Amino acid sequence: MDVLNVATRARQEEVQVDLDPAKKLRVAWVDYAKGICIFLVVMLHTNHHVELYKGVDWNWLDNVVAFARPFRMPDFFLLAGLFVARIIKRPWRYFVDSKILHFYYFYVLWLAFIFLYFDVRFSFLHHGWDQSGHLLKQFLMELVEPSYPLWFIHSLPIYFLITRLVAGVPAWIILGITAILQMSSIHTGITVIDQFCLRFVYFYSGFLLASKVFDLAAFASRRPSLAIWYLLGWGIIEETLVHYGVSDKPGLSLALGYLGAFAVIMAATLFAKIRWMAWLRALGKNSLVIYLGFMIPMSISYSFLSGAISDAGWLAVCVTICAVRGAAFMYWLAGILQINFLYHRPAWARIVKPAGTSD
Repeated sequence: MDVLNVATRARQEEVQVDLDPAKKLRVAWVDYAKGICIFLVVMLHTNHHVELYKGVDWNWLDNVVAFARPFRMPDFFLLAGLFVARIIKRPWRYFVDSKILHFYYFYVLWLAFIFLYFDVRFSFLHHGWDQSGHLLKQFLMELVEPSYPLWFIHSLPIYFLITRLVAGVPAWIILGITAILQMSSIHTGITVIDQFCLRFVYFYSGFLLASKVFDLAAFASRRPSLAIWYLLGWGIIEETLVHYGVSDKPGLSLALGYLGAFAVIMAATLFAKIRWMAWLRALGKNSLVIYLGFMIPMSISYSFLSGAISDAGWLAVCVTICAVRGAAFMYWLAGILQINFLYHRPAWARIVKPAGTSD
């Protein structure tokens, strides 16, 4: 049984549309695009985990990871911004509940879960309870300064809030300022600030240019041959600039982020036409599930596979697949065990109560 297919409940706040074929296509490509992104994100962290614990500095999968670096997170944030317009003018109570409290609930919950599994377990095995005070301080620091891969979920509420607060400012001013911030290579050492400067321009672009992005997807669907030519040309440019180590230069980094995001969108529209690629859509529909849960099955599968697979690159590929499927399995198991609060906010963690519940 494919655990991705039994994870039937899509993540909270999933896009709702009429059953119109054109709109169904739009939802399909968004899911496929999310699927591409989340797989690349898991691959990045898995590859780093394998290299760290095998004690190697390089393996062939680093080439794939490096190729995806210019567009992996820009596309993730651009997709996250596409549907901000739906809620930007909603009452503050609804906005805070759905776009701030929603993500922080999962961030705090899963931070505690992962912190216990990795940091507390490691400390207890090697030091007993001698470092309990240090661990508490470290956990409290993680609430405001994320270091785990969960930083993306920590940042999203900030981006939603800022987008709403600047809604009355001319869009070209915000876009210009955020583009300058992205090109300024700001490194304060504070993750929240540095990532905001580097990524917010893409989130805001998704919000501002959502209709254009949907038009691009529709065009790629109508003219697949042109989309393929774009992907080929972009791939050559991307690989060349990455190979020569200039893809992170100011200006080029910003441009490659957009060009790569457009490439993912076009690829997603093409994959949406291929029936056997439906697994990628299932991955995208459950991207939050995968993002929250992949670290634990990643660690467990590495322990089992590291002795059987000597090549670090192939080991990272296998562990990536296990991490993705393991995260989906954890979601399925949570439903069986009736611990749905791990993936679905309970009523007590809401300001706006879901229909059918009492205050």
